[in-house]
Amino acid sequence: MGKAKKGIYAAAITPIGADGEPQLDGLVNATGVERKALQAALTDFRLTIQKFPLIAAVKQVQAWRTKDAQWLRTLPPLRNLSPAQTTALKSEMQRLGQISRDQDAA
Repeated sequence: MGKAKKGIYAAAITPIGADGEPQLDGLVNATGVERKALQAALTDFRLTIQKFPLIAAVKQVQAWRTKDAQWLRTLPPLRNLSPAQTTALKSEMQRLGQISRDQDAA
């Protein structure tokens, strides 16, 4: 499996580390306890991100990862996250290791 490009789809369905790179090492061939741990991490990510409007949340995470505010552009009827939602999402993504603790706001 080749390296996935950074992007909205990779962010939505692939475990991505704080460096923005897909974390696929061992995912395909994981067995037993390791597979259960990976599944638990994926489940935690999915349950966390689904607390927010999904497209806005994924775009916000990608903006933080790439330090590119262009990811925050939306067209009606979509809207960006509120400031409170953005703060909560940032805290959750830092907890999950999806963005770094010193991540600049995009």
